[in-house]
Amino acid sequence: MERVDTAILWFRRDLRTADNRALASVATQAAKVVPVYVLSNWCGSHGWTGAHRQQFLCGCLESLRDSLAEIGGRLVIRRGAPVKELERLALETKAKAIFFNRDPDPYGRKVEGELTSLGRRMGIKIVGCNDVSIHDGNELLTVAGEPFRVFTPYAKAWARLKKPSTTNRVRRIEPAEGVFSLPLPDLGTWGLASETHVPEAGEKAARRRMKMFLEKGLADYQVGRNLLGKPTSRLSQDLRFGLLSIRELLQKCEEHSSGLSAAGRRSAGKFINELVWREFYLSILWHFPEVLEVEFEPK
Repeated sequence: MERVDTAILWFRRDLRTADNRALASVATQAAKVVPVYVLSNWCGSHGWTGAHRQQFLCGCLESLRDSLAEIGGRLVIRRGAPVKELERLALETKAKAIFFNRDPDPYGRKVEGELTSLGRRMGIKIVGCNDVSIHDGNELLTVAGEPFRVFTPYAKAWARLKKPSTTNRVRRIEPAEGVFSLPLPDLGTWGLASETHVPEAGEKAARRRMKMFLEKGLADYQVGRNLLGKPTSRLSQDLRFGLLSIRELLQKCEEHSSGLSAAGRRSAGKFINELVWREFYLSILWHFPEVLEVEFEPK
């Protein structure tokens, strides 16, 4: 697309600056970038989340603010229905494009459809990138063009596909001046109170956890994963909130495993296989969103 003067970068479950596909794309295609996170407007209780996850999210957003500041950006916080807030922000900033990383779940895809309609109505570019998984939902299909329903054939097809490389680190973005932002949220934003200690949040903390796992956990993951008293990777929340890139994690696991013993390489392979399981389940969610409500196999 043609380079635009101002574009919005909508953060969702990709709260990092390293190897972020939408960030890398907008940095080359817009003179000024408006990074935004839209807070949900529920309060008190929610069926999908609670104090623990929202407390972790608050820390992630604080970290993202600091990471963006390091490259010249300024995180904007808004709250409400996401498409409505993005429309308001586009009007305020005269943005000609909205960049984001696609979400595999039904709610996220519904919102993306609404955003596409908004783009047509406003005459602005809507650019979605694949970032949450290594291969997107339509990239791996059977020879008949159908989605895989069984893991083993999916894993074999996954292994044959060339893996995308990580993106170069974005060194600089130019912010748009004078854009209104709400303050960073705390638990009170949703009418919640802290219930327990949560892991240290944010991109830098996630990278420290990844480094620790590669150096001290990968080689004996295959045995340790079955021992209830032994921690494994501790990276689940980091992948869920996008504090780590799945591409970079896979790449570093493969690089690190090359220096391990034969047993260590088998162990690393076992962990990589778990990453493939994650890809498989994201594919299932993409093609069969009803699994959130009903059994995948009724029998």
